[in-house]
Amino acid sequence: MTGRYPDSPKHIFRRGVQHAQLALGKRRQGEGEGEGEGGEGMQEQSASTQQNKRPSSTRESRGPQKKKGKTNDPTASEDTVSDTLWQRSAQLGRTGAATTSMTAIAYEIDAKIRESEERMKRDILLRIEPLQKTLGHLVSQMTALYETVASVALRTPGRAEPQRQQSEQVSKPEQPPSPHPASPVPASPSASVQGGVAKFYKMEVEICKIKPKIWRQFLIRADLTFEDLHEAIQRALGWNNAHAYDFKDGSPFQRTIAATYLDEFVDDGAKHVEELLLEDYFERNEVCKYLYDFGDNWEHKVTKLETVERESHIERELLGGKKACPIEDSGGIWVYKDTVKIAKGKAGDFDPFLKDRVEEDGWDPDAFDLEAVKTYFDR
Repeated sequence: MTGRYPDSPKHIFRRGVQHAQLALGKRRQGEGEGEGEGGEGMQEQSASTQQNKRPSSTRESRGPQKKKGKTNDPTASEDTVSDTLWQRSAQLGRTGAATTSMTAIAYEIDAKIRESEERMKRDILLRIEPLQKTLGHLVSQMTALYETVASVALRTPGRAEPQRQQSEQVSKPEQPPSPHPASPVPASPSASVQGGVAKFYKMEVEICKIKPKIWRQFLIRADLTFEDLHEAIQRALGWNNAHAYDFKDGSPFQRTIAATYLDEFVDDGAKHVEELLLEDYFERNEVCKYLYDFGDNWEHKVTKLETVERESHIERELLGGKKACPIEDSGGIWVYKDTVKIAKGKAGDFDPFLKDRVEEDGWDPDAFDLEAVKTYFDR
C-alpha cells in the first residue's frame, strides 16, 4: 500500500482487508481444484456402469464454475471494499474512539510525568532548605568563636600604649619620696559638661532591612565613647553582647570609624571604640552604621536626631521604642520572617531548632515594655 500516511489507522485497516481477501481467494481456488478432480472420476464411473444414464453436465464435468460478476482477484475491489468498511467503522465510532482514547492516554501520561517532576523538585527543595539553615547556624557559631579568639590574640595600638607607658615607668630609676607631697590638681571639666549641665545626643537606632521597623530612642552624653554607645544599643534593643562589632560611617563606602580590633591595612584612620568620643564624630556627622555579629550580620542605623542639654549626673536615658529584638544567633534577617511566622502560629516548613527556640523562649515579635527596659538602661 502507498500513501502519504502509510501508518495511519485507515491504511492499517486497508492492509488488513487486503490480507483477508488474499487468504479467502487462495482457499476458494483450492476447493475448486479438488471438486474438478472428483467430477472427472465420477464421470468415468458413470460411463462404465450405467450406460443408460446421461453424463453429468454439472460441476463434475466442467470443473469449478465462477459466478457471474465475481472474481478471485483480491486486489480488484480493494479500495472499494476497504473504503466501505472504513466508512462503516468510522460510523460505528470504533477507530475514532480508539484514536481518541490513545490521545487521551498520551496526554494523561505526559501530565503525570510533569506532576512527578514538580513533586520531585519540591521534595528536593524541602530537603535542602533545612540543611541550608543548619549550615547558617554552624557558620554563625564558628564566626563567633573566631571573633572571640581574634579579640584575645590581636592587640591594637590603643591597647598597646598603656603597656609601653608601664614599661617606661619600670625602666626609670625610683626617686625617693618628697617630704612635701604635692597637693592634688583638680581635673579640668570636659567641654561637654559645664556648671552641672551636660551636652546629650538624642539618638535613634533601628535594625536595617526589617519592616515594620524595630527601633529605640535614647539620650546619651556626648563625652562618652563609642564603646558606651555599643553598650547602650545592646541594652536598649535586648541583645546579649555575645559577638564582635564595629562602627562605620554613613557614606556609601561605609568606612570603619571604630572597632574592637583594627587592621592597619583595611581600617586606615579608624580608632578603637574606647578611644573615639561620640562628640568627635557626631559634631560633624548625623548618621553611622553599627554592625553586630559578623555571622548573622545585624546592621543598625544610628541617627543623631538633635543635641540637648541635661543634668550631668546621668549618662543615658531611654525614651521610647517599638517591637521586640530578634532572637540571638537565629540566622540574621534571612530567617527573621520565619521566627515571626512561628511566633504567630502559622504553618510552614521551619527549622526544628529555630521552632523549639521560639516556642521555649515565648518570643513575641510585637512585645516591648518601655518601663521594664528603663530599669536596666537608665543610669
